[in-house]
Amino acid sequence: MKIGILTYQFSTQNFGAVLQTYASYRVLKKLGHTPEVINLLPGKKLSFKKNLKAKLKLFLYNKIEFERFKKKHIKLSAPYYSDDNLHELDTIFYAYYVGSDQVWRASMSKERLIHYFLDFADNEKLKIAYAASFGISSWEGDTEKTKQVTPLIKRFSAIGVREQDGVDICKNVFNVNAVKVLDPTLLLDEGDYQKIIQKNEKFNLQNYIAYHIIQDRPAKGAIPSMVFQQTKKKVINLFGQNKKILGHSFLKYNSIGTWLDGIQNASLIITDSFHCVIFSIIFKKQFVCIPNQRGGVSRIENLLQMLRLEDRFCESENFDIKFYLNSPINYSEVYSNLNLLRKESFNFLTNALL
Repeated sequence: MKIGILTYQFSTQNFGAVLQTYASYRVLKKLGHTPEVINLLPGKKLSFKKNLKAKLKLFLYNKIEFERFKKKHIKLSAPYYSDDNLHELDTIFYAYYVGSDQVWRASMSKERLIHYFLDFADNEKLKIAYAASFGISSWEGDTEKTKQVTPLIKRFSAIGVREQDGVDICKNVFNVNAVKVLDPTLLLDEGDYQKIIQKNEKFNLQNYIAYHIIQDRPAKGAIPSMVFQQTKKKVINLFGQNKKILGHSFLKYNSIGTWLDGIQNASLIITDSFHCVIFSIIFKKQFVCIPNQRGGVSRIENLLQMLRLEDRFCESENFDIKFYLNSPINYSEVYSNLNLLRKESFNFLTNALL
């Protein structure tokens, strides 16, 4: 079946967004379908001058690696913007798959929000959502947006959401039933990701601690020194390396394959990232997660509760690193739960696409 995936595929600096797109694409292929990611982009088409400037930044910050990864591993459609004629997609796809990620979070999807509810698709098209997320514990849309979305979401034949809060929002706000499912990145296993890992010599070190902190916070810059003082271990930023050219300081991003390599070889990961937590679990690593209010806490709390890893969530930024290093996670127990959840999620997706 030819399926159009509608998600947050466009990022050039969000490792999780690109990897969840990759995972959805690979899972659908494994199920025997012919997926293609609809390349819906934010904003408006750039002028030649602005487009050239954006491309130069991609090369300077090494964000071009995100684009190379997508071109190599994911089939993308032609680019579309919100004011383009999306109705023509009906001539290409038999079905639509919305998700995963925070596609139903109004403050993030902005002018594209209504498209993530498939406003452009014909009534006869098969429409499902898989691991779609509202991001936080409440619906961010106003009364007018709720009126727009309600008849659209009722056209979906199956709705899988990533968090229990999403199940509740679907029922209480839109009066539709939804099922909680795993993020698509968790439907693939470690062996699937080994195929895209890029080995990097800086991660050949023994006993380093890695961190991936998204939210700007007072303690963000202090984390490396705090960790070193407590453990005397080398501390590595998974995002990339700080560089300076002509007095200008900037972060040169790791490639996606290098980012995964950094996680799989670390002795401990410190993060506030949902997908960094997921890949710590996939690679069976020790980790500690601190809150990220901007990115949404409920999705991380839901994940850790499902896998009985609540003790890995730390409200305080001044935590005892040695406690997490010396309190190994029982991954045999974690994977016993995870495998059951995988089976349920695969069953949902398989049946939704019949």
